[in-house]
Amino acid sequence: QLLRLERELTSLMALLLQDAGNPWTAHFADARERVRAVLAAAELGQDALTELAASITSLFDPKDAGFDAYWPAAIAADQLTRLRQAVYDAAFELRVVERY
Repeated sequence: QLLRLERELTSLMALLLQDAGNPWTAHFADARERVRAVLAAAELGQDALTELAASITSLFDPKDAGFDAYWPAAIAADQLTRLRQAVYDAAFELRVVERY
């Protein structure tokens, strides 16, 4: 799952480079570095994975003018939609759903 998330983040960052002035590349580069740090440290405890997932999915929060509100003319909407969903899904899958 972490490797998939790293791949999706890399693909998203490559797409974002088409919009030179975008404010999001640095955020996703930081997220990718955090994924790589977890992989390198073999820190695969659920708490670390949940924290990583939350830090990435929080970038999409529409209340904070999140990444979901970013629609640049320089990037094809269908590609952006697909990669946006892929990154969100890959991050979300790291979380554990608690049952009550």
